[in-house]
Amino acid sequence: MSPEPLTLSLHGVTLEIHASDVWLAQAVEPCFAWLDRATDTRPDTAGRLRDRRLRPGPPHPRSLALHVTTPSPLAERGKGPEPGEWAGGEVGCVQGDGGSETIQPGPVLRVILRSAAELPSLPADAEPQYRHFGTSCYASSSARWLVDDSVHAELHDDTASMTAWVLDSARDEPGGLQGVALTGVLELLREARLYQLHAGCVDRGGVGMLFCGGQGAGKTTATIAMARAGWGVVSDDLALLRRGGAAVEALEWRERMNVGRDTLVAFGLWNRIVGTRTDGRYVADMWGEPATRRVRRATPRHLLVLTRTGEQGSVLRPMKRPAALAQLVRQSPLVLVGRPDKSEEHLELLRDLADQCECYELCAGLDVLDGALPRLVGDL
Repeated sequence: MSPEPLTLSLHGVTLEIHASDVWLAQAVEPCFAWLDRATDTRPDTAGRLRDRRLRPGPPHPRSLALHVTTPSPLAERGKGPEPGEWAGGEVGCVQGDGGSETIQPGPVLRVILRSAAELPSLPADAEPQYRHFGTSCYASSSARWLVDDSVHAELHDDTASMTAWVLDSARDEPGGLQGVALTGVLELLREARLYQLHAGCVDRGGVGMLFCGGQGAGKTTATIAMARAGWGVVSDDLALLRRGGAAVEALEWRERMNVGRDTLVAFGLWNRIVGTRTDGRYVADMWGEPATRRVRRATPRHLLVLTRTGEQGSVLRPMKRPAALAQLVRQSPLVLVGRPDKSEEHLELLRDLADQCECYELCAGLDVLDGALPRLVGDL
């Protein structure tokens, strides 16, 4: 008997993880732990991703499937739509204030993971497109591929699905699968019109503020500083964007925060540390801290492009929208790749985001660690 599926919810999209055997479920479970944190896990399924490893299952076929679906009358009767088909009905999504909203459901998406003695070869015409989360993406005339040393995954645009092969020899340490899984899910979420932006986001009184920048720019430090000043937190590093009526919205994506030693000491985060990274940063679980007030979604009205200066004082200066848009594109690595219609829609969303925001360049100094940031941006 197969283990029961784990059901997660992400902004109206339901994620169902199915494992047909314990071996592969145990091997890949750590790679999907981020999904448990990033999504709005339903109370009746919380913790089952961990518990399910102890349940018996058939020895074959060795595969795990992640189904991304949205509720519909057909699905309730056991006649759900096929992969890539749009589900009917409406989906309720909880807001930060406990209220609810109605959003348009997305398509059925599917990721199937299979164990393999050897990885399939890429098509002869496959050419490199981009690299994201340590995963390389190649495109051929028939499909796109996500590649790691131990994982090859094929994205099927026509059916909104992905099939990944994991080397048997990597079952004990399938580290490459996490990057492939995250990149693949982000690619497929574009079918549900949810688009990634490498940015932190905070909110106060319905007014959102985005901190945009690359790794090490100070997004997490800025987010923590604003949280300590009473702002709600949508995300610290990765936000999902969607079109919400007349405006672009930033949606919550919960992850453990990666902080440097200076941030750790300045904000007294020692009791929140749950691990360390190979790059020397610390991993902090900030979502249980009283000062971190969760906000599920925000409408950004201010966009701050971050750079770290090493100077004592921070400087905030206006930024022209074309330059701000260029930075948004730079921090949305999937915007210029993949299906042309999705790339065009993603780019239009970023253009509208820049238009709806007051845009600034924040040259962040050491005073951010002393609590100066909330005062600096308080009058925006």
